[in-house]
This record gives sequence, C-alpha cells and structure tokens, in this order.
Amino acid sequence: MGGLLVSLGVLVSVNLALAQSSDTSQISQWTEDAGAGISVPACASGSMSTSCSGGQGALTFNTYNLHGGQASVFADFWGGPLIWESGFGGEGYSITLTGLDSNRTYCAGANDPFGGQYGVECKPTPDCGAPPPPPPPPPINYNVAASIDSGSGTITGPGISCPGDCSESYPDGTWVTLIATPSAGYFFTSWVSSAGSICGGQGSTCSALIDGDKTAGVNFSVSPPPFNYSLSNSGTSNVTKTSGDAFTTNTITKTLTTGAAESVTLSLSGMPAGVSTNISNQGCSPTCTSVITFTVPSSTLVGTYPITVTGSPLGRQTNFNLVVSGNPFTVSCSASPSPAFLGQTVTWTAVISGGSPPFTYSWSGTNIPASPAPNTNPFSIVYSTIGQKTATVTVTDTDSVVASCPAAIVQIKFDPRFEEF
Repeated sequence: MGGLLVSLGVLVSVNLALAQSSDTSQISQWTEDAGAGISVPACASGSMSTSCSGGQGALTFNTYNLHGGQASVFADFWGGPLIWESGFGGEGYSITLTGLDSNRTYCAGANDPFGGQYGVECKPTPDCGAPPPPPPPPPINYNVAASIDSGSGTITGPGISCPGDCSESYPDGTWVTLIATPSAGYFFTSWVSSAGSICGGQGSTCSALIDGDKTAGVNFSVSPPPFNYSLSNSGTSNVTKTSGDAFTTNTITKTLTTGAAESVTLSLSGMPAGVSTNISNQGCSPTCTSVITFTVPSSTLVGTYPITVTGSPLGRQTNFNLVVSGNPFTVSCSASPSPAFLGQTVTWTAVISGGSPPFTYSWSGTNIPASPAPNTNPFSIVYSTIGQKTATVTVTDTDSVVASCPAAIVQIKFDPRFEEF
C-alpha cells in the first residue's frame, strides 16, 4: 500500500485537496471497532478527535506502539476513499487534517504488522457553520479641494488648513464641517456656488455630505473702516448778566473721519448752577454742526466755567470756557441842597443804573474822612468852610463789578442872614 512515511512524534497537517489514495485491496482486511479508540492484538492503539477550524472540519489522529505498522484515514466510513495514509515504521504518529467538510464522517485505522489486523474508529466532524463572509471591499474615497477665491482668510476642517493644505480625501458618506475665517480687515461674503461645490448658500460654517469629488471656494471682502468722528467748538462763550436772563451760544462741529455716517448726540458737563441749555440739530450725523444755546439767569455767579461736550457713541470730546461776566452799571452822584450854606447839612446821593444788588459804597472827597470812608447811600456831611466841595463814590455789586461816579460839586456859601454890615 503506497503512502507517506511519518517518523515517531511528527505532526502532519494535510489539506483535503492534497490527500489522495484509491488502494482498496488493503481495506478489506480492516475491521471496525465501534468503541472509543483503536486496538489491535499486537498492542497498537490510537484515538481520533474532530473539531472546527476556520469554518471547516478538522481531524486529529494519534497512534501509539505501531511497531512499524501503518495508520490511515478514510472519508465517510472505513471503506470510503483513502485521504491519508502513513508509511511503515516508527512507534506512533500524530496527524492533523484541516480543510475537511463539516457534518461528515471520517474513519481512522491502524494495523498490526505481525498479525495483519486493523483497528478502525469513525467520527463525524461538527457542524462548523457557513464559512465567514469575505471582507467588505475598501471604502471609496472622494477628494475635497478648498480655495480662497477672493479676499484674505482661511478655510479649516478635518485635514484641511487652507491656504497651505487645501485638499483632503474622505470616505464616501462622510459629513465634513468647514469653517471660513476672514483675516483682519476682511469679512466673510459667501461660499462659491457652482457644480460640485459643497458649501454654496451656507454661512461661514459649512456642513456637507461627501458623495463625490467636491470643491469649497470662499469669498472674503475688505471690511469698511469703522465709524469715527471728531468734535470741535467755536471758542470761548462769553455772556454778560442782565437783570433778567442772558444768552450765549457755542457751535459744535462734528467731523466724520472714517466709516459710514452715524447719528451723534451731545451731552454737556461743567455748567454753573441754574444755567440751562438747548442743542439744535442735536442728533445730526457727521459731518454737521449743532448749536448749544446757554440761558444764564441773573443769579448766576460771575466766573469762568470749563465746559466739556461729549459725543455718543465713542465718547469723543471737545472743551471750551463759558465766561459769565457781571451786569455792568453806571453811577451818578449829586448833592442836596446845592449850593448850600455854611453849616448846612449836605446830602450826597448815588444813583445806580444796572448792576446786581446788593451794592457796597465807599465815599471820598473834600473834607470826607478816608478811614473809615463813609459807606452809606445817601451820605450826609456838614461843611465848616466855604468854597467848592467835591465828592465821589465807588460802588461794588454782588458780582464784584465796580463803578464810580464822576466827581460831583457843591458850592458852600455864607448864609446872608448871618452877614455883618
């Protein structure tokens, strides 16, 4: 019987497709042992086991004490096709067959070289199920090409940082998010809408399904300069108080420096108590002018007031002085009686036109004491000598405005009733 000679203890794996034999003359000498294992009179023995390997049947056959005998494996039953056969010699074999059918009976046997007898064992392979399916085909990849079509900025996304790295491949069916970010001085305008574009019509953040080769072009535009303006004024605003309200104005010019015009409103700080304002053309958009009218009551203290005008928005400012001057006045002086007789009381009276009361007085003149100077109005004096006498008064109002009368004259004469003849 032809076959493969295997040395003691050697493990042999034989694929079903490689096992072949059709020598049936020897098969008639085999006897089947329905029990576990194989036993022949010359002490040869063996055992077989079946299992699954990779979705197909597998068989392991171990023999012992062959003393140069043979071991063989058959399909279906001991009289079926020979799929493996040992050679002569050796004390034992260990054979593993793979690639067998599942749910099929296989038989293994060994002979006694002295008596020419065989022992046989048959076992089915397990149900090993269907072989595993072939691996799925590799996914189809598509390319996305990003581009900055106008202006300046970037496109970023998985595997994309454009300009620089503007192309990436994605598996079919992938959702990709791309973000368009303008550079300083630019703003996002639009994604390019064209055949194969994935972002047309979306905002600066684009999400798209990749189902073919795609493009993603973006447009950026130059940002207009931000709105800005300056404020200027017409200089110092002077006002002189009167007995009623006094008025003065200041013209504020709003000049557009950059950007598109916007409405600018004005507010003021630093005004004296009691002074009110009105602003014409208040919310005009630069370049334009607004006029501030100050209403100054007579009770306003004389002084110089720093005024700050602030524009909203942006808080631009301009500064000027509001100068409040006192109410000017005039003083005239007269004596009564005039002329007067020696020893007669002469009353000097100051008449004030304008100014802001209360007033203070300081009289001076011929025979009028200087320290302290008389400070009443009217002021009376008796002259002790004859001749021309003069008097004047310095008047100060509540705003410290000062005025004096021209020197007035009175003639002092002898009383004819006292003349000697």
